Amino acid sequence: MQQLKKWIVILLCVAFVVTLVACDKEPEEPPKTEPAETQGEGEPSVAPPAREDGVTLENIKLGFVHITDPSDMGYTYNHDLGTQNMAKELGLRDDQIINKFNTNEDQACEAALRE
Repeated sequence: MQQLKKWIVILLCVAFVVTLVACDKEPEEPPKTEPAETQGEGEPSVAPPAREDGVTLENIKLGFVHITDPSDMGYTYNHDLGTQNMAKELGLRDDQIINKFNTNEDQACEAALRE
């Protein structure tokens, strides 16, 4: 009986080592390619397609409704940072972004969405 327990322990150890070794492979790095043409900073690599409905970055307005204030340093704060980065990346003006903070999830929210 002792002999059988030793063999079971040895087999389990071998299986454990084989599992660890099999999972230790490092992923291969994809081949690196050089860009064909360098773009200036802030320039989009591809021009946005023309839309038939007349919506452009110059005439679009975006609205965000938050249930708290960015000073909470939580979700609303991070969402506001993302909004600011998006505006900077897309070159949007301040009057194109409407933020509603401290809006309850009731009729006040519906009114904020309609504004």
